[in-house]
Amino acid sequence: MTPLKLDDPLAAATPPPAPEERPAEKPAATPRPPRTRTRSGGGARKTAAASPQVDAPTDGEHQAWRSWGRGTRAQTYKLPDQLIEELDARTTTLNLPIGMTVAAAIVAALDLKDDELITLVERAEEARERGRRAARRLH
Repeated sequence: MTPLKLDDPLAAATPPPAPEERPAEKPAATPRPPRTRTRSGGGARKTAAASPQVDAPTDGEHQAWRSWGRGTRAQTYKLPDQLIEELDARTTTLNLPIGMTVAAAIVAALDLKDDELITLVERAEEARERGRRAARRLH
């Protein structure tokens, strides 16, 4: 099996482009309350704090897709082992860089309509809970 390939988080950072080189930013959409996990661990609830809501792009926006500056940073999130293994296998099979594959997946998720993204996250939470219950049955 081919070893996991990662983008180098210690690579020298390059400064962001000059203001005249940066793409124009879109105005923020109407804010909506963020969803947070409930104490029981299942589902999500709305809170009073507001966060920006981003509308899914139209077909014309998909042509430009995204434009990022040169800066990068390492970020850590806990993900299920099986998901990491699936990501490694898929990127290895397709000979894709893991970092950009993850970035593309995040962008694809962020391009979903709010209700579609919420449904997707709820499905992921249900899958995690099913895995936890299965692990408890084994022990």
